[in-house]
Amino acid sequence: MKNILIGAALAATAATGVTAQELSYGRLIANYGMVSTPGGDADITILGAEVGIQVQEFDFWLNGTQLTLSPDGAPFNVTADVTTIGAGYSFGGEYRVDVSSTDLGLGFGGGGGINIGLDEIGIAYDNGTYFGRLSFADVNQPIPGLDGIYSLNVGYNISEEAKVSLSVHDIDESSGSIDPIYILSGEYDTGRWGVKLDAASTNLLGTDLTLVALGGNYQFNNQWGIRGAYTNIDAGGTDIDAYRLGGTYNINDTYTVYAGLTQADLGGTTIDGFNVGISMDFGSKPDSYQTTADRLLGLVETAGAFDY
Repeated sequence: MKNILIGAALAATAATGVTAQELSYGRLIANYGMVSTPGGDADITILGAEVGIQVQEFDFWLNGTQLTLSPDGAPFNVTADVTTIGAGYSFGGEYRVDVSSTDLGLGFGGGGGINIGLDEIGIAYDNGTYFGRLSFADVNQPIPGLDGIYSLNVGYNISEEAKVSLSVHDIDESSGSIDPIYILSGEYDTGRWGVKLDAASTNLLGTDLTLVALGGNYQFNNQWGIRGAYTNIDAGGTDIDAYRLGGTYNINDTYTVYAGLTQADLGGTTIDGFNVGISMDFGSKPDSYQTTADRLLGLVETAGAFDY
């Protein structure tokens, strides 16, 4: 929680205390949700912050997300948090190198937890129409047989409204039991309405895993909007389907409040959910800035229906 509060404070400070030239992107989010399953109910809280600052050719960013799962009647909460700090340097008008460190933590009340870190270095080319980024992420906690992740992320801005990207993540591990992870993203957004497609596939220990998510949104006017999504996960022939429908209200160009309903079918077991939250948007992170952690965690958010 400490890291998230620091990140939120820094993001809020940056949003109000730096000049428009220095603040290049940022976002804050606070979300509360409830899920109901045949085995019991649980509360879910999500807090997130991200800020990117440009200082001439240098840029720096900090982000953090924390998810807390509180099952009814359980003696402890489950907490997952991710924090990243990084810096980049742009040169030649179209090139950029960056380094970053990401920490992923999973905690079980006061009973300890798991921490995994990624130290990443990347180089990118972005001419405004095409971009490509090549990177290596070293796992900074000793895991037998696992050395790191090699990634290639390429994209094409078809027009002002449409863009598509594909990333490949090859996990350098000795067993040979994990195939590369492929992630495909496509988006078309007119400002009034938009659609987005995310798809991913890999093979883990001989089991094929695929994910497909299709989402859309429509703005009735400057304030009110609606959005929804369908997600399918196929794990070796076992399907998981999730449906989401929600509404948004834009307080102004920066602040948005939202609420939504989720229903998921896990092999015949139905899970119902409700969420409400507020977000503050100070600009989007460029696609060519996305790290391996960004791509993989975005996949987790989509699979877990936490991507809005």
